[in-house]
Parts: sequence; structure tokens; C-alpha cells
Amino acid sequence: MAKKFIVFKDEDFGYEVALGHVQYHIELVPSSKKREDVVGGGLWHHDSGTKTMFFWGVSTEFGQATKEQFDTAMKNGYIGIRLEDMNVIFSDLLDFEDVLKEHGYGEHKINQSKEG
Repeated sequence: MAKKFIVFKDEDFGYEVALGHVQYHIELVPSSKKREDVVGGGLWHHDSGTKTMFFWGVSTEFGQATKEQFDTAMKNGYIGIRLEDMNVIFSDLLDFEDVLKEHGYGEHKINQSKEG
């Protein structure tokens, strides 16, 4: 099981995000959607110490969502958690350590435990 997310097309909102602890990205597809509705996915990590939610990487099943698709989904969609007070970072990089470096987070700042 891993912390994964998908971005999928939605008639009302344009795009939405679904995330969870799953083995395969396909497990995140809502029953009301089709596999073809998914435009990409990746991994996520929540760091409570810095109040940061990281989204990065690529889904081997669906490929990688674009920043524009992700941003639209974050504005319009419901993802099951409150992000109002969070710093949300989306990166197209594949390695979490590279994402941290790209955004100026030192290893000492990020809690990489298994917490959600």
C-alpha cells in the first residue's frame, strides 16, 4: 500500500482529485467514473510539521497529470481533506527527495513517517 492520487475528468468541475492508501491507482477511480476518465496520477505526502501537502510522480497505470489539470482539480474538486491552511506543492519530478530540493525543504524539516 502506498499514498497515491489520481486526477480524473469531471463534467461539472473539469477535473477532480482522489487520493488514498492503495496498492494500485485504479483502486481510486470512483464507481461513477470510467478508467478512461483518469488523466494521470502519482504519489502524495502530508507533512504536519510544515503543513505541506506534496503531490508528485507518475502513475504506471495512467501516466502523469499536468500542473494545469491538477490546479483545476484543486480549485474545483473535493478530495476528502481540508487544504485551506496547507501549502500544496505539485511537482512533475519522480523522486520525493528531488521535490524537496526543488522547493527548498531540507530533510530535517520534513517528517517522512507513514502518517497521512
